[in-house]
Amino acid sequence: MSGAHFHVVFTHGVFWLVILGSLLLGIALWKKSGTLRTTGMVFLLAGSLLSIPVFLTGEAAEHTVEEYGVEHDVIHEHEEAAELLFYFLIALGVIALVSLVLTSRSGSTGRGPTIALLLLALAVTVMTARVAGLGGEVRHEEIRAVE
Repeated sequence: MSGAHFHVVFTHGVFWLVILGSLLLGIALWKKSGTLRTTGMVFLLAGSLLSIPVFLTGEAAEHTVEEYGVEHDVIHEHEEAAELLFYFLIALGVIALVSLVLTSRSGSTGRGPTIALLLLALAVTVMTARVAGLGGEVRHEEIRAVE
């Protein structure tokens, strides 16, 4: 498997881990479930960690698709959005990790910090969907916006 293949595979993992983590946190708040809250935080942390190999394989993926004649502007837009997303994913992972540590020490992070983490996770989910769409445009001309 090439770097481009790993990039695509890992990207899908990040996408689904963040979505599922956000969903689990939302349900945890609604059901007042500590187990679901912890599970949601673990999913968010896992998505954050998986973003590291996605980031590291981005250049290999870029070189691969350039060989197929993909315009640099299309790749560049995806790359810029992905870089910003990467920093948000790392911040999300750090906050999820801190929340997990606090939960293990005190038994709960409290409703306020969980809501704050959920709001950040939802923002990251929206960013992830945008970056995924831009990534799809790299190889799928049919979904590019017609201008």
